[in-house]
Amino acid sequence: MKKVILLAIISLATIKLFAQEQKKDTTKIKWGYKTRIWIFEDKLLSKKDSIKKERKKGGNFTHWGGFDVGICALNTFQNQFKVPSPDAYNTNYFLNLKYNRSWYFSLNLFEKNIRLYKNYVTLVTGLGAEWDSYSFRNNIILSPDSSHTNSTTIKMDTASSNLKYIKNQLKATYIKIPLLIELNTNSYNANKSFHLAAGIEFGYKIDSWTKRKYEEDGTTYKAKLKGDYNLNTFKYGLVVRAGYGGFTLFANYSLSPLFDKNKGPEIALYSLSAGIAFTF
Repeated sequence: MKKVILLAIISLATIKLFAQEQKKDTTKIKWGYKTRIWIFEDKLLSKKDSIKKERKKGGNFTHWGGFDVGICALNTFQNQFKVPSPDAYNTNYFLNLKYNRSWYFSLNLFEKNIRLYKNYVTLVTGLGAEWDSYSFRNNIILSPDSSHTNSTTIKMDTASSNLKYIKNQLKATYIKIPLLIELNTNSYNANKSFHLAAGIEFGYKIDSWTKRKYEEDGTTYKAKLKGDYNLNTFKYGLVVRAGYGGFTLFANYSLSPLFDKNKGPEIALYSLSAGIAFTF
């Protein structure tokens, strides 16, 4: 037993435990005689780990996918919201909208981001659908089967002096595809990044209809009538989206006329919309 204790004391005396020499990124530990353990600190590895942690808590760089809510408007190619009466007979019937009832809604279901330079510069595309609603102040009736939607086919509903319109809307639904270039100020944390995207969206009309709700002699009536209304089948326009983190504002400006060529009002009308985006 004494020999065992004596041997343990001698062994402990010869061991230099935790004699560390620290130099830059290297730690050297001496253990016993002619025994050394070298520990290297990998800065690159630790940096990658910190980036991964930051990305996990930093959200994702999805700024188009989600849904948009805003206001629809119409103007001319000269950016006029009202045309002088000598220049157009019935164009102002369309331009005079109730903006509190002219809504824009977009459901952007799929988004694909292609990194051009990390997350600082990306190419954005996807697939979505949008609904445009134009609410007229004037009591006009649009014919779905007419060959032209202009001054000769717009009818003012004046059949009854007791008739009061509550809603009088033209609506359209489009399938759309965006092609945007997006810039981000932070490549690792989307929640702490300013983002700006600009480009073009292409749309294809899949449905259109008018919706009227009016009151006559104390009775409320509703009428929904589907039709082509000579609306342009294809739609394309400029898009700008900007924000910080998960907050995004958008503006869309159509470069294609709302109605088919020579089938709409005397002066071509173009749609525009603006509002707030809510990303998935």
